[in-house]
Amino acid sequence: MQMIDEKTQKKLNEPLKDPTGTTSAQESFLEKLMRLIKEGVVDPMKPSTIINTAVYDTLPEETKGKIDLEAINMASAIREIRDLFESGNNESFQLQNRIESLREIQARHEEDGKDLFII
Repeated sequence: MQMIDEKTQKKLNEPLKDPTGTTSAQESFLEKLMRLIKEGVVDPMKPSTIINTAVYDTLPEETKGKIDLEAINMASAIREIRDLFESGNNESFQLQNRIESLREIQARHEEDGKDLFII
């Protein structure tokens, strides 16, 4: 087995950067999300902190179950976004993809205009 030197391995593990950078919408979303995490409003380890309980409490039980599962997926994405951000990979394709995935999940469940999630 051929060994790879540490410098090369480190370079291979870095997320690819997008030379065009992030969009203003992605940057705005990221800033808001990081602020909510820093303030302790959103805890990436507690999916329930993502949910706007005032709206959630009005939903039928079946819908609540679906939202609970989505909140788990969203919390996972938020952890990945936070980790990429904190590691200085703010212009990576990975970060942009996770932000867009999170925004799409949110939009899909907020189509009726209700702010179901606090992000």
